[in-house]
Amino acid sequence: MKTSNGRTHWASSLSIARKFLSSTSTFCLVLVVMALLLLIVNWQLRAGQNGFQIGRAAPKTYLALSSMRFPDQRITNILKDYVSDRVAGVVIRSPSQFTDSVEALSQGKYLRQGGERKEEGKLLPEALRLRLDRLPSEDRLTLLRAASSIGSGVIRQGLYSNEDKRDVWSRIQKRDLSPAQRNLAYQLIDHLVTQAQREDRELTDEVRQELRGSVPPVERSVHPGDVIVEKGETVTPFIGTILARQGYPPSHFPVEHMVLAIAVALLWASWFISGWKTLFPQQRSLFRSFTLVLFCITWGVEISSARFGFYGLGMILLAGWGYLTLPHSLAHVVIIGGGLIAGIVATDFSLAATAIIYLVTAVTSGAGLVLFRSIQSRSQVWKELFFLTVGAVAMAIAALWTRGEELSWLRLLLYPFLALLLDTMLIALLPLWEKMFDVLSPLRLMELSQPGSALLKRLQLEAPGTYHHTLMVGTLAENAADEVGLDGLLVRTGAYYHDIGKLKRPDYFVENQLFTTNPHDEMAPTLSALVIIAHVRDGEKLAKNYKLPAKLCDFITEHHGTTMLSYFYKKAKLENVSIQPEQFTYPGPRPRSRETAIVMLADSVEAAVRGAGSSIAQVGELEELVNDVVQAKISEGQLDYVQFTLADLAAIKFSFTNTLRSMYHSRKIQNFPQERKEETASVEQGVV
Repeated sequence: MKTSNGRTHWASSLSIARKFLSSTSTFCLVLVVMALLLLIVNWQLRAGQNGFQIGRAAPKTYLALSSMRFPDQRITNILKDYVSDRVAGVVIRSPSQFTDSVEALSQGKYLRQGGERKEEGKLLPEALRLRLDRLPSEDRLTLLRAASSIGSGVIRQGLYSNEDKRDVWSRIQKRDLSPAQRNLAYQLIDHLVTQAQREDRELTDEVRQELRGSVPPVERSVHPGDVIVEKGETVTPFIGTILARQGYPPSHFPVEHMVLAIAVALLWASWFISGWKTLFPQQRSLFRSFTLVLFCITWGVEISSARFGFYGLGMILLAGWGYLTLPHSLAHVVIIGGGLIAGIVATDFSLAATAIIYLVTAVTSGAGLVLFRSIQSRSQVWKELFFLTVGAVAMAIAALWTRGEELSWLRLLLYPFLALLLDTMLIALLPLWEKMFDVLSPLRLMELSQPGSALLKRLQLEAPGTYHHTLMVGTLAENAADEVGLDGLLVRTGAYYHDIGKLKRPDYFVENQLFTTNPHDEMAPTLSALVIIAHVRDGEKLAKNYKLPAKLCDFITEHHGTTMLSYFYKKAKLENVSIQPEQFTYPGPRPRSRETAIVMLADSVEAAVRGAGSSIAQVGELEELVNDVVQAKISEGQLDYVQFTLADLAAIKFSFTNTLRSMYHSRKIQNFPQERKEETASVEQGVV
């Protein structure tokens, strides 16, 4: 069923959704559920075609998607075992032990001492000792001298081997010994030399470990198209690691990604919610809905494009929409959050793909802060979008090249083409977001600030004095907004519409009474106050009839705050002592954003300077007037809900004075300092 305005039933459904998302906890819940659903969808799409399971047969032949080098631990371990096994043992030779043993035998000692406890052991086996004892003393000494000479030479040559044994026998054959003595000498040398060399197990282990450590890892490399594992072959843990690094998902659900997605979403949501205070109050519930819609669309685009190897395209969309529709400080938070979660839910579950999305997110979020800071024309929007897209695509291609992926000419041409195609989609959908979520893009603001727009054209024709006043206030407010880093285009457009309520009774306002009498001269003060105060309510109704964005409506309702019409109040007090001040006070609310506060100050300052007229003859008088107006608003508590530092206020007053001097140029106003930013910098920081 259609409403009186011709809207279909979907409008009421959207209103219900906005109320549902107005709760912070509900927003967090929907964000987590949405991320998990996209994670599941992405996993189903990827695992259904390419999933593998370690220990099971490969369901397909897996080919390498990108160049990669990796250590082959299995081959490396085989080489380490081979090198270490070649060390049979580390043998320690002790020539002095051999000499000492022969000397002991010469002295008739057949026992040897060892260790600190002087434990005694036999130098020779019993049979060999008995044979040596049977020899005459002179023959025994001759035999021992020969054994000492031959054995000392052998043991110093190196490890005692079979070749050395043959050498010992040949040397004994040359000695003047009987056959029995030669045989005994050989056995004696063989026994004592063997005893003088032993294997050191600890040193053997150390040498083996050192040799294992000296073997460098064996590296293997794969290139796009190389077979990693054939269909039907068992997927080993090592092959599974390679497949995962190549971007092939395991067939089991990635629980770790799910936990990580929930944690990142909740942490980001807490950061995001803390920045809501910078929003216009009427925009907060819509902003939650808008953020979720942006995430859903851009994550979907990222999932689709990443499947074909075009990473980061969704982040280009998110950055463009974010910076063109949201306050920059909050858009930055939204883009970072969208990129962090997209890297988990929208990739191929590989670290490399996640890193590429994070790099693109860093480029788009950082570059957007600079490129979209001040948009003044449609051509500038396209130009900044182009630069943002070029930076993001260049980063993605550089990351893919570093990763070792094959970059064909077709892929290099398709990447920027798809990105620019998404830019066109981005601009085309801006009017839809403006209508559904009441967001304001620079393009919409430029349309509304054109003199040919419906309300401003009416203001020119029906209330020319008010129109001129709004132009002056717009210039004042825009320059001051630029000084403190706010959106000058938004402030100027809001200033153009802040007094549209005067269209209902233009002749009742002094700026439109150039050739007419003042009707307030014949009216009661209470009635005059009622007519003047009503222009705020009338402006709000007119804005709704013309479907102005809610942000601009805030400028209409807040530009007077809760100030009092002191002139009519004092006039009424002279006639009726019991009159109530509330009858002469604007209904408010007080400014709730820095943008509307600047327009309030600019409106009051412009009216005060215009009222003072030619009485301002010196720059000092102009500065004093501006300072008095700003101080009066502070004293009345009109800026209580706005976070202006003292440095901000100093910069705003300086901007007002400088702009007014240019507007109301007079020969009497001389010696205005062109540079007084030192004063602003020297003001101590504080919040009003």
